[in-house]
Amino acid sequence: MPGELVQIDTKFLDGRKRYQYTAIDVVSKWRYIRAYSQIGAQSTVDFLEKLLTHAVKKGINTQRIQTDNGLEFQTEPLKYLEGKNIAHQYTWIHTPDQNGCVERSHKTDDDEFYNLVDTRDLTLEELNTALEEWTDYYNSERLHYSLNFDTPEEYLQKYKVSTI
Repeated sequence: MPGELVQIDTKFLDGRKRYQYTAIDVVSKWRYIRAYSQIGAQSTVDFLEKLLTHAVKKGINTQRIQTDNGLEFQTEPLKYLEGKNIAHQYTWIHTPDQNGCVERSHKTDDDEFYNLVDTRDLTLEELNTALEEWTDYYNSERLHYSLNFDTPEEYLQKYKVSTI
């Protein structure tokens, strides 16, 4: 069921001191991405707020979030999730394969976005606009082998119809 498990991870972006936060619903492959100038609890809570707002609009009821053990996923973000009644679990230390969906999606970002778009000279606002366009394409136009060649949005629509 969409929302049962959402994996979140961060990645350092080359060029300037920037970090990409990525969330992916393991079932539907629907993603939300945002870039920040720093990595930490404040950025993480901001990302979670924006993620949950977008997820609800797509009909995704987030029940559990899985992250690695990075400092950005400690204390304040956990309190935020607890306040939203969302469970949190960590992966085992040094086992990125346990967050395989989000790790694989980072490779897709590199192959299909960052290798084609030079983001080094973009302001943070411009970068986030470009990431929104990329994410819209990823969620609504890009076919996914793991979804039987549906897009994440098509999968979510079929899921809604099948549960009515």
